[in-house]
Amino acid sequence: MIPPTAILLAAVGSRHPHAREAYGRILEEFRRRHPQAPVSCVFTSEESALPEALEALGRNTGIRRVVVQSLHVVPGQEFEKLEGVAAPAGIELRLGRPLLDTAADIEAVAAALRPEFLADGINVLAGHGNRRPGGNAALVALAEACRQHQDNVRLCTLNGEPGLAPLEEIRTLATGAWLRFI
Repeated sequence: MIPPTAILLAAVGSRHPHAREAYGRILEEFRRRHPQAPVSCVFTSEESALPEALEALGRNTGIRRVVVQSLHVVPGQEFEKLEGVAAPAGIELRLGRPLLDTAADIEAVAAALRPEFLADGINVLAGHGNRRPGGNAALVALAEACRQHQDNVRLCTLNGEPGLAPLEEIRTLATGAWLRFI
């Protein structure tokens, strides 16, 4: 019998309890949908986590096929770390792309968010962002796709463009209005 394909979910990682709870729920959902596959999570913020997990799977379980599914939002620096990991000898490695990888992905996420938006308030898409030139292109494209259907959507990022500059406009627009961060 051929051993099953293992699934490794790869996220940046966080020490915040709510983030850990969210990763736990995602992990359980993957396990529910793929009951035959061993499913675990690694954090790209820990440089050696993925290579060590791949080595352990091959050594301890006999698994020869591994899908690493990125839980990153955009294909930024943390995702690039995944692309740079070589499969250990005897392991066939496949890499799943981040959430906002293509124009079709961006439109699908925008469509999924639309029912959550306030019609008469301000909706703020908040992202970590990236300082590299063009590093926030997917986030900007998502905000634009959302604004095509609802003009009261704004994007703020901690790093890179647009940064926190939109907060002044948001404050002005939000005077007397409801505000929702997404």
